[in-house]
Amino acid sequence: MNLLDVDKRLANKVSIRKKKMTNESVRYREKRLVNKRQYQKEKIANESAECREKRLLTQQEYCKSISTNSTITDEIQKFHAVVSRGPLYICSCCDQLWYRHSVVAAEKLRLSNANAGKYLLSETSVDDIEWICQSCDKNLKKNKIPPCTANGMSFPVKADFFI
Repeated sequence: MNLLDVDKRLANKVSIRKKKMTNESVRYREKRLVNKRQYQKEKIANESAECREKRLLTQQEYCKSISTNSTITDEIQKFHAVVSRGPLYICSCCDQLWYRHSVVAAEKLRLSNANAGKYLLSETSVDDIEWICQSCDKNLKKNKIPPCTANGMSFPVKADFFI
């Protein structure tokens, strides 16, 4: 089997999947998305310590490798290396997926601001830690209600490729 045949098969599978997804009912779509979210949570929870350590080392190596002498091509490759893992950190306030550099541990906020706890969902994600995005963190530190949770507002349903 040559490379051209493999590419055709892959393109055919993708087009079939897209057609199937456009014709699915709302109830089936919601069920599929819930199953996908659950699978991702279990995958993160079952991640071995070795894999977790490897992922963290990759992120640390990226931070160390940034230098003023690097070219644009080098920076683009570094960026792709960091974002290739996808956003895995779930904000306990707005329930959105974030990259590691966009979140902080919610424990610090809970200790410094007792009122912030009523806006947090107590949802853990990576490393069984409760994370909160910088946007929600900033608002809660000022004793303000985060805009995403005020008046029952919320973000739209997460895109399929994040689930």
